[in-house]
Amino acid sequence: MTPLGDPSLTTYERRMHFIIWRSYALQATACLTGALMMWCAAQCAINGYYGQSCICASALVLSLMMFTFGARERVRAHKTLEILNR
Repeated sequence: MTPLGDPSLTTYERRMHFIIWRSYALQATACLTGALMMWCAAQCAINGYYGQSCICASALVLSLMMFTFGARERVRAHKTLEILNR
């Protein structure tokens, strides 16, 4: 609860908590898809399908970018909550 007790600040605080949980879900999804893409890239490379392996490796990079986006989003939400609760 915010120290001022303003309903609009309480609503904003709830949105920040939602962003934090959404970033956790985003990072979990990024980990799962990243593991699948890494396995797919390895299997394609072993079988000699190097073009498909490159495509899977590119998807792995996108998964890593999605993970870092979720981390940045969560840090921003935590900082905002810290400022609201002063």
